[in-house]
Amino acid sequence: MITDMQLVFLILIITTICFLVPRFRADLVAVSALLALLLTGLITVPEAFAGFSNSVVIMVAALFIVGEGVFQSGLAQKAGDLLVKKTKNSEWKLTIFMLLLVAVLSGFISNTGTVAILLPVVVSLCRHMQLHPGKLLIPMAFASSMGGALTLIGTAPNLIASQSLQEAGYGALNFFSFTPVGAIMLLVGIIYLWFIGRKMLDKPAESKEGGTEEFNASELIEQYGISNLIYAIKVPVGSHLHGQPIKSFRWPKNYQVTALEVLKKENGTRMKLPGRSRSSAEHSQRITVEPSYVVEEEDIFLVYGEKDAVEFLVDELGLILLDEKFQLEETHLAEVILTPQSRLINQTIRQVNFRKKYGLTVLSMMHQFSEPRMFTSDETLLYGDAILVHGKWKDINLLSQEKKRHGRP
Repeated sequence: MITDMQLVFLILIITTICFLVPRFRADLVAVSALLALLLTGLITVPEAFAGFSNSVVIMVAALFIVGEGVFQSGLAQKAGDLLVKKTKNSEWKLTIFMLLLVAVLSGFISNTGTVAILLPVVVSLCRHMQLHPGKLLIPMAFASSMGGALTLIGTAPNLIASQSLQEAGYGALNFFSFTPVGAIMLLVGIIYLWFIGRKMLDKPAESKEGGTEEFNASELIEQYGISNLIYAIKVPVGSHLHGQPIKSFRWPKNYQVTALEVLKKENGTRMKLPGRSRSSAEHSQRITVEPSYVVEEEDIFLVYGEKDAVEFLVDELGLILLDEKFQLEETHLAEVILTPQSRLINQTIRQVNFRKKYGLTVLSMMHQFSEPRMFTSDETLLYGDAILVHGKWKDINLLSQEKKRHGRP
């Protein structure tokens, strides 16, 4: 016969495991654990709802609102811009200023939110300065935790300690009661991270010998495993597609093939094939395919789809499947990471409708701790998902600014 204590530990173990699985939402896991305790008779109904009236719970909920206000107002983004402006190319300035900035912000808003807003800035600076990202990202994570000890609202345990003291009759702590101890911890932590931790994390920047730090589209395509999903098809002379908008053929719906780019003849001369040399690519006229694009003879389309689907499309429409391998335009590719503030979280790709709303094509996606793969329309987007999209840069920028205009739902 299982005892009440064993049942409590069993529920806690299952809850902890569910918290570790990215697919499960943390809030639903917490509510489910509370419901399990209630249904098993381990707690009463008044005890189950007592936490919702707790002042600490209300305070923590209010902190999320304040933190979101900091992000929506642009203050956090300005902090990131200040980091770029002040550090320039100095590793010393970048490390110290970053640690101080993260710690101070974490003393007033969510640690996770602070790291999320500064993470892309720090990674970009690391690449520019040819530093291994882990050399700064790991200290940044420690600094966010140490910064939580600077104020009463820096972290939830501080609030719980203050309430416990008040209930015991010793009086509540004030806002900066933790600051002296927290400041000493932060100072010692920064000294340790710079003189000791930094050396333990000292690794060469991830770059190929003789290479550059420039964006490499071919490497990104290989990482996402879609190199075998990009094909080149040519419109022959006399094709019935000539002079008609490409949307009239409904390639994505009828053939499960998406046209990404088109290579055209330039000034009536023979087209230079960009897959063969960089010099020829520079003289090619390359256009991102839009629904209104009018097909012309001898157009070469770079399409995305399974080989069987592409071959079926070619046979049905009388096109030519080329053997040459073509590289997608680097300026038309972007890797999108979903942050905790993204309004796309918990929506399916079908609901987001990247193609219609943003003019972008989703090429591949990757959940946290998973391998990249082709997506399905009913795939649910989660925090931390990485998505490879293709389209015009103005449309990619529009997607990145989505949260700033509309806010989180």
